[in-house]
Amino acid sequence: SWIADSENTESLAMLPELRTDICIPSDGKLLIIDTKYTSSTRSYRESEKLKEAHLYQLFAYLMNFSRDARFEDLKIAGMLLYPVTDEASEVFMTLHSFPVSIRHVNLAQPWEEIARRLMSIHADALEAMAA
Repeated sequence: SWIADSENTESLAMLPELRTDICIPSDGKLLIIDTKYTSSTRSYRESEKLKEAHLYQLFAYLMNFSRDARFEDLKIAGMLLYPVTDEASEVFMTLHSFPVSIRHVNLAQPWEEIARRLMSIHADALEAMAA
């Protein structure tokens, strides 16, 4: 749920549902993953930039989950997961104390390799959350 207040309940009813693609709880941690089937960047003034709408969406999840009493004792991290495209660079950062990563998986390979990659990405995320 959104962490929101209003004297007008109709206003609150207009908020969209916060529905993540994937939430993985593990040993006091919660990894929130939002998947996209598009490029992770866009051109802006002759350089590549992450897509702000995707970051805003992930950030809304992180902020609202972190203030929800059900998750207050968990260390929360976020990830945007994209298919491999030409610019498939991996990005790691901390946004407002949340570990955030931008990761890619090649969907044009055998499913066993996709599964191996996803397990590796998950292990990396857990390691980053432990730091």
